[in-house]
Amino acid sequence: MGLHIQWDGASLDALTITPLELVQFLSRTGCRFTRIDLATDAIGYNLKAEDATNEIREKRFKCRCKKTPAWFDPSFGGWTQYLGTKASEIHLRIYDKAAELGISADYTRVELVVRGKRAQKAAETVVRGIDFRSLVLGYAQFPEWEIWNEVMGADVVSLPAEKKESATDLWLLNQCAKTLARRLDELGDDELWFRFLEQVKHNRAT
Repeated sequence: MGLHIQWDGASLDALTITPLELVQFLSRTGCRFTRIDLATDAIGYNLKAEDATNEIREKRFKCRCKKTPAWFDPSFGGWTQYLGTKASEIHLRIYDKAAELGISADYTRVELVVRGKRAQKAAETVVRGIDFRSLVLGYAQFPEWEIWNEVMGADVVSLPAEKKESATDLWLLNQCAKTLARRLDELGDDELWFRFLEQVKHNRAT
């Protein structure tokens, strides 16, 4: 499985270099990222997680996620809005960071969590100097939320998901292709193969 390294928030705070410099260093050494958490803090902007919830309820948002759970922390009093879930390859979390820290302040954190193959793409994008907020906008947008657009003032950069093979694709590649190859071997020539291609072209044209 190779060597796996994980840096949590406390570990990053203890470093003598910035998190970006760490990502740049690891990229140069050939490390592959399987998860990366990218965050930006909105301090003094009056950006509230509850407002994100209202925008979602009014369907004034753009995101490919299927679920948008929200919850209130009864212990610390903070509101959190998710776009996507923790089980998703990518999800966005908007939450009351001040409540988490137990302080009274206008302090909201916007955090994008990327896993799997898209984590490597996200790391490469950050290393190239792309603003993290661009990745946030590539995943979720609130076109009519003025404060959000002020805080997230960046160009849109998407992290496209890798195309997944459908059941039909897998059937064609794993079953039909084997059957056709076996039949060509039995016949001893490729005439059936060329007839098959012509039939496919004919069906696509009609």
